[in-house]
Amino acid sequence: MLRADQLIGLINFEKALDRNIGLVLVSFLNEAVDVAYAFRLVHAMAYMNQKGRRYITLEELQQGKIEAINLPRIEINGERGYDLKGVRDCTYTKVIT
Repeated sequence: MLRADQLIGLINFEKALDRNIGLVLVSFLNEAVDVAYAFRLVHAMAYMNQKGRRYITLEELQQGKIEAINLPRIEINGERGYDLKGVRDCTYTKVIT
C-alpha cells in the first residue's frame, strides 16, 4: 500500500539517476508465508493505475499480473534472507503506457 507522498518520492527516485531501473523489493512474511519479490516501480504503477488502486496483492504477484522476480529464500549465517542475484533480471521488457 502506497501513500501519495511515498509514491511521489519513489517517482522522483526513479528519475534521479540515468541508470536507475527503479526496483522495488517487497517481502511477505508471517506464520504461513515467507516470500519476496522484486519488480520495477513503473510496472507496478501502471498496473495499479489500471486497477484504480495503490496496492498489489501477493496473489497478483504469484499469478504474474506484473513482471516480477520471485527471490529465493536462503540462510545467511543462520539467519533468514533472500537471494538477490535475480534482481539483475528485472529489465525494461514491457512497454509502459
